[in-house]
Amino acid sequence: MTSTSRPSRTPIRLKAALAATGLTLTACSTDTHNSNSAGESNTGSAEVASEQKTQTPPSEAAGPTPRLVTTYDGGLLTLDAKTLEVLDDSKLDGFNRLNPLGDGRSLPDSTKEGFRVFDAGSWTEPHGDHTHSYTTEPLLTDTVYSATKPGHVVNEGKRTLIFGDGDGSIQELDAPPRVTLTDTKTSTMRVVDVKASYSFRSLGRGPEGEALVLGTDGTLRKLDPTSGEITGEYPVVKEWKESETWQDPLPTLFVQDKYAYVTEPATNKIHKVDIATGKVVKTVELPETPNELNGVKG
Repeated sequence: MTSTSRPSRTPIRLKAALAATGLTLTACSTDTHNSNSAGESNTGSAEVASEQKTQTPPSEAAGPTPRLVTTYDGGLLTLDAKTLEVLDDSKLDGFNRLNPLGDGRSLPDSTKEGFRVFDAGSWTEPHGDHTHSYTTEPLLTDTVYSATKPGHVVNEGKRTLIFGDGDGSIQELDAPPRVTLTDTKTSTMRVVDVKASYSFRSLGRGPEGEALVLGTDGTLRKLDPTSGEITGEYPVVKEWKESETWQDPLPTLFVQDKYAYVTEPATNKIHKVDIATGKVVKTVELPETPNELNGVKG
C-alpha cells in the first residue's frame, strides 16, 4: 500500500511589498511530497525549459474571472469563459492532457517529463469575511512533478493526489512552495521554488533588499531579489502547519533593520535572527501565545 505525507493544505496567494527595491513577493503554486509504491519518500518536483514568456504583476478584478483551457496538438489555448475570446496560446509539443490541481488556478498537464503545471492566470483569495480576485497572463511554468507515464489527478475534499501510471507513484499536493518575485520597474516576474509552503505572515524584505520566506518546514530562506537564487537557508522554528482559520496564531515574520523576528506560537517563543548570518542570536519565552507581530523604530 502506498503511503503519502500531508503537510499544510491551505492554498494562499498573498503578496508583500518590497518597495525599496521595486519588487513584490507573491505566492504562486503548490507543494508536493512524493511517495513511490515501496513507500519511499522523495521530492517529486523538477524544472524544465519553457518558451520565453513572462507574467505582469497581477491586477485586481471586480470578481472571479473564469477561464477555460483547451489542449490541441502542439499546445494549449486559454479562453475567457464568458466571451470565449482566446487570451493565450502556449506551445507545448506532444499530446497534452489537463487536470484541475484543486487550487482554483493551476492545471497540471500530463507530459513525457511528468505533470507540468500550467498557470491559468486567474484566481480568488479569501480575506476574512470577503475575497479578492486577480488576473495575470496565463503561463506554462517550469515546474514539473516527475512521474513515469503521468496518469490522472484526483481532488478529494481538501486533498489533491496525482498518479504516475508507469511507476505507481502517488504525490499529494499541498500549500504553495513557490513565490513570484515581481520587478515593478520592468513589470517582469520570476518564479522561485522555495522548497516549502508558507503563509501570508511569513514573507518579508531584508535591509539589502533580499526577499525572506519563512517556510512551514521551519526554515527561513533568503533570496537574491534579482536572480531569485536562494542565498541562505536557516532553521529557526519547528515544522508547523497552517490553520484553516486565518486568525489562529501561526509563526510570523517581522523584519526590523538587520534582524528578522520570528514567533513560534507552539512554544510561546520569539526568536531574533541575524539576517546576514542566519544565526539565532536570542530566544525568549513569552508569557502569552504570540499571534500577529509588528513594531516601530522609536
